[in-house]
Amino acid sequence: MLLAPLAGSLKPALSHLAARLRPLDRILAARPIRERVSRSRSGHVVILGYGVGGELLAHSLKAALLPYEILDLSVERVKLARSRGEPIEFGDVTRTDLLEHVHVRHAAQVAVLLNDPDATVRAVRAVRGINAEVPITARARFRADVQRLREAGATHVVAQEVEGSLQVSSEVLVTAGRTVAEAEAIVDESRRSIGCG
Repeated sequence: MLLAPLAGSLKPALSHLAARLRPLDRILAARPIRERVSRSRSGHVVILGYGVGGELLAHSLKAALLPYEILDLSVERVKLARSRGEPIEFGDVTRTDLLEHVHVRHAAQVAVLLNDPDATVRAVRAVRGINAEVPITARARFRADVQRLREAGATHVVAQEVEGSLQVSSEVLVTAGRTVAEAEAIVDESRRSIGCG
């Protein structure tokens, strides 16, 4: 009886604490990176980032029957991908311990598909610190980011700004009556002219 008033007065504070812990529950639901059975893996592609680009790459690799592992920091994306049976882990793609968990050391290739230019550079450096030989293909938003990613250790850099514009150019050329082969040749020359080919 003596504790009833105390419990009543603590109820709002406990309710507030529970509400603040809900995001932690979501993270813990996606977290089991260390609790899951570690799979020995080699010769696979590691996909860092599972937004639209990462999902498209995973789909392409699956269609080509090539093995892959995914690492992403979005709780919701990880949960959704796991529900579809994707080999995905939750975590920061710039952390070497998590990169080790997806077997970057023994990967055939690494693809970095992040929206944050600085995180992309950090991820490339982290991968390169683990595996000096693995080919790394990184997506850059802008042409200005290409050199920085190459200096960080990326083998190939695809600039969205450039490739998106070249795709538009190709579509315009074909619509204007050029053949697909002619359009590709012109676009390839444009790519080389700006140093991206």
